[in-house]
Amino acid sequence: MNLQYLRYALEISRTGSISKAAENLSVAQPNLSRAVKELESQLGISIFERTRTGMTVTPEGERLLSAGDRILREVGELETMFDGETLPRESLSVMAAPAAYLSHAFVSFCASLPEDTIYETRYSEGDLTETLDAVMSGTVKLGTIRIPVHFEKYYTDKLTAKELKYETVTEFSPVILAGLGSPLAGKDTVTPVALGELCRVVSPEALPLEWNRSDATVKKEITVTDRATAYALLVGDPTLCVVAPPMPAFLAAQLGLVQRPCFDTTLYRDLLICRKDYRLTATDEAFLRALKGTARAIKD
Repeated sequence: MNLQYLRYALEISRTGSISKAAENLSVAQPNLSRAVKELESQLGISIFERTRTGMTVTPEGERLLSAGDRILREVGELETMFDGETLPRESLSVMAAPAAYLSHAFVSFCASLPEDTIYETRYSEGDLTETLDAVMSGTVKLGTIRIPVHFEKYYTDKLTAKELKYETVTEFSPVILAGLGSPLAGKDTVTPVALGELCRVVSPEALPLEWNRSDATVKKEITVTDRATAYALLVGDPTLCVVAPPMPAFLAAQLGLVQRPCFDTTLYRDLLICRKDYRLTATDEAFLRALKGTARAIKD
C-alpha cells in the first residue's frame, strides 16, 4: 500500500472535497483523483461515494481511514524519534581475560560516564584464543590477554605477526582466594601443604599451579563456568579455594573473600591489545585509565 495515497485519502475525508484537498496538499486535482482510484483498486473497495455535494466516506472507507490514521501517526513518530537527539554517541567493546579486577574496572568506567553523551558499551570475557579472534575480526575493538612472562617473546611475536599492538596493563603472581572462614585467612602465605588441606575450585579465572605434587595433593576439584559461582562457593564453604589473579583489597572485602600470596611465584602479564590500524578513541582512553587505576589498587 502506498502511504502517500493513504494521506491523500485522509485529507479528502477531512475536507469532504477533492478540489479542497488538492489545494491543501499542493497536488493537481487529476493526480489526486487518480491516486484515490489506484488505492481503491489495490484494496478492492470503494473509499468514497461521489455526490453533488462532495465526497462521502463509505463504511469500508471508514474502517480503512481509521486504521490508516493510526498507522500514519505511528510512522510519523518513528520518523521523528531521533530528530531531537543531539547528544553525541560513543561506543566501547571489550573482551577481557577473566579477572575480578578487570570487570571491576569496567564497572568503574560505566559509573563515571557523563550524562551528556549516549554510550553503547559491551564487555565480555574470553580466553586467549577467543580474544585474539574477536579483536582480529573486529567483533570487539579492545581485548586483554594473559601471558606468562617467561613465554613473553613467543606471545608478543605472535601478536606482531597478527598485526596487533599491545601494552602492559599489570603484572602479578597468583594468589589463593578463599572465604573469610577459611583456615587460610590466618596465614601470611599459602604453602603446598596448607593448600593440600583444601579443595580447589576451577573457574575461568583459575590459574595453573607449578608445584611438586609430592609435597601435597589436592583433595578434590570443583569446576564451574563463571566467577560469580566460584566466589559464592568460597563464601559458603571454608574448605574451598581458588588460585587466581589478585584483586584490590576493597573488592575482596566486598565479595567476602580473603586473598593470600601463593608459593607459586610465576609472573603473569595482562596486555591490552587492539588492531594495529585502530586508533584509541577518547572513550577507549577513559576505559584504559579506569583499568590501570584498578590495577594500581591491587598493589596498594
